[in-house]
Amino acid sequence: MEIFISTIIPTIGRETLTRAVQSVLEQQFDKAGFEVIVVNDSGNALSQAKWQDAPNVKIINTNRRERSVARNAGAALARGQYLHFLDDDDWILPGTFEHFWELAQQNQISMMYGGYQFVNSNGKVIEECHPDESGNCFIRFMSGEWQPLQASLFDSKTFHVLGGFTALDVLRGGDEDVDLTRRISLEHDIAGVKELVAAIRIDRNKSTTNYSNLQEQSRQSRDLILNMPGAFSRLRESAKGRRGASEYWHGRMIWIYLGSVLWNIREGKIATALSRLAHVGKAFTLSFRFWLSPKFWRGATKGHQAKGWLVSE
Repeated sequence: MEIFISTIIPTIGRETLTRAVQSVLEQQFDKAGFEVIVVNDSGNALSQAKWQDAPNVKIINTNRRERSVARNAGAALARGQYLHFLDDDDWILPGTFEHFWELAQQNQISMMYGGYQFVNSNGKVIEECHPDESGNCFIRFMSGEWQPLQASLFDSKTFHVLGGFTALDVLRGGDEDVDLTRRISLEHDIAGVKELVAAIRIDRNKSTTNYSNLQEQSRQSRDLILNMPGAFSRLRESAKGRRGASEYWHGRMIWIYLGSVLWNIREGKIATALSRLAHVGKAFTLSFRFWLSPKFWRGATKGHQAKGWLVSE
């Protein structure tokens, strides 16, 4: 049977791993096959559990590398048309695969997403998010918005062409999930389902994410992507396509490039800073019809707030 989804779960051996795996195995989905690849990055043997005997579960070891390496290792073995990355302390909700299957039948999509819940360490729902964007979302991701991996699917071929997750040391410690969605949205449109598909536990004390320099990680990722061919034109097209808010998003283009100017001056990359400054001038000129709009100036000068999408500026 064709494999529709490969769920890849990197783990450091947390006791919540069983819940994560079971949430996948218990999906009532018979349209196509699915598999679970558990990547043990703990450096120790996993505790014995019944799910390890399931025929569609694989376990591999990466021995304390880091989560980008672990996820890429799992993706290299995956057979699914789509890749799904789930952390070992989160879980997916009933009907998730069915929702994504119905969306995938409409056309070939490089990235799909659904709604998600934030829960505390006791499993109590703190907040629900229902993103509602589709198409060219490049400027939203470049502005710092984040769609969690746990509630997203990525076309396997697209993922591998892009080279998978960027190593954490390249990104100064993290933000690899935001970086991946930015690189995908640079070249591909996205689409989503309205339903909730994942529960994400919020507990910074037990997270493997380095929150101490999150803004620096995001800016490093953003600057690397601004170096890529077509970034300026994709941003411009994305700004033009924002429903009823084109003034604001044209302002965000200027904010993105101005931020890069300051970042590169701080890094001592003067030639790059001058190149980015030229893009600021170009973006400003192309936005001349919005110069009298308060929305334009708010986008160009203020921190970004998103409804339904987390922000990591």
